[in-house]
This record gives sequence, C-alpha cells and structure tokens, in this order.
Amino acid sequence: MSEPNEFTAYFTINGDFDPADVTAAIGVQPSKQWRKGDIFGRIKKLERKFSRWSLESRLPSSSPLEEHVKDVLVQLGSVKQQVVALRPKWEPSIETVAYFNDYPTGFSFDFETITELQ
Repeated sequence: MSEPNEFTAYFTINGDFDPADVTAAIGVQPSKQWRKGDIFGRIKKLERKFSRWSLESRLPSSSPLEEHVKDVLVQLGSVKQQVVALRPKWEPSIETVAYFNDYPTGFSFDFETITELQ
C-alpha cells in the first residue's frame, strides 16, 4: 500500500519588503516570515534572496487540498479588504502544495471557494 497523499496551502507575498509592514497592513500574524538578506541553513549559511510573508493552512497534511485553501481563506476572511488593498504594492498569491503518492487522484474547488478567491 502506498503512502497517503499530502497537501497544504498558504497565502504568501514574496519580494523586497519588510514583512512587519504586511503584518501591520492586514493585522494578521504570519505562519512564516523572513527578510531579504536573512541568513538561513544549519550547515551552509545562505542568504535569503527575497522577503516572504506567509499564512499557512492549519489543517493536517492528510486533509484534502480544497480544505486547506478554504482554511487559508477563513483565516483571511475578516481582513479581506486589507488583503485586496495590498495590491499593487505587493503581489499576494495562494500557493498549493501536493504530494501525490496514491494514484489516481485530483482536486477541485467548489463555487463558494472560487468566489472567495476573487
């Protein structure tokens, strides 16, 4: 038997900015953030090439991808206007990650989720 599929989703902004500015603009604490130039890596010290502010799904990786996207949208629901106002200064996006170990599979988004993405 193969390993189960794993999924996640997150709202993110990448670029050259101070992540604290995004937090201040929308009033939500990120799941992950870093600044361009920050050093990372335990063995080989590397410099971040860009800044990132991300808000990740809170669900376990075994949850369907659609549910991860919905969870991110729920977290942003009360600050939707602030998120919309991030444009054109920053380029926000919702990223999805899927590890398909069990075939065949796929995913879809219901109409409610699609309208929330607008």
